[in-house]
Amino acid sequence: DVITLKLAHPFNENNSNYDACEVFEQTLEEVSGGAVQVDIFPSNTLGTTEEVEEGLAYGTCDIVYESIASLGNWSELANIDAYPYLYSSIDHFLAVWQSEYGDQLRDEIGEQGGFKILGTLYRGTRIVTSSVPVNSIEDFNGFKIRTPTQQMYIKTWERLGATSTPLPSAEIFTAIQQGTVEGQENPIADSWNFGVYDVCPYVIKTNHVYSQCTFIFDRDKYEGFSEEVKGWIDEAVKAAEDYKNEITPTEEEEYYQRWEDYGATIIEVDMQEYMDAFATFAEDEFPAFVDYVNEIRAMDPALAA
Repeated sequence: DVITLKLAHPFNENNSNYDACEVFEQTLEEVSGGAVQVDIFPSNTLGTTEEVEEGLAYGTCDIVYESIASLGNWSELANIDAYPYLYSSIDHFLAVWQSEYGDQLRDEIGEQGGFKILGTLYRGTRIVTSSVPVNSIEDFNGFKIRTPTQQMYIKTWERLGATSTPLPSAEIFTAIQQGTVEGQENPIADSWNFGVYDVCPYVIKTNHVYSQCTFIFDRDKYEGFSEEVKGWIDEAVKAAEDYKNEITPTEEEEYYQRWEDYGATIIEVDMQEYMDAFATFAEDEFPAFVDYVNEIRAMDPALAA
């Protein structure tokens, strides 16, 4: 019998994450000879990220394409995905998540929440876009920022004295336009595709999180697939991963230029100043993460050079 899988994600058709899901769909249907079909539901058409992730257990959908950090309501460890100033470079980020240690992290998070997590699709570094200039780290004191709902994001900005307002991505533009918040943080391409260039004339290159997306399944349903089907899924994930990880670094440069051409002011920051502000973040806010943070930082390829 043909297996039909419903895949939900929040991205629109102008986003390479949207394209990565299409690569997954096309590859899975091709390698399975049509035995596995994928129906894609973009732009939160099946519900918010939290709703569709919860719906995995009930069959509302079969796959959610989102960040590991989005699973923070089910797994405390999932918040490690949004830990600020943890990686020194893309190479460092990929060295962690494309290793056995990365597999271990995915499995541990998945077991805590009842999920199967596959793939490391680099989404870009998260930056801030703002309706007001932010020229120094002190300017974030009192700043009103939209964040995802996970505690890691909320506590990150609270540490700088900002006021976090968790909102779904679909509400970002209106919240900034109406002054409910003064800015938001996301990868540069996603920020553009959310349309906030019309309300955010400032781009602050905080580069606080190296962001990724993954393919998330209900763990029990995934384990119910035959080994053949799992192999096909692995091939499709790998194809989507290769596509996204190749295109994202170039795409980031193109989107910075697009913002600048639109008239935005790109603000560079003193990265060391921000890193110093978060030097004891795990010890202060997430003591259970101390060993994970130390292990990840020790995996930096630059340290072996």
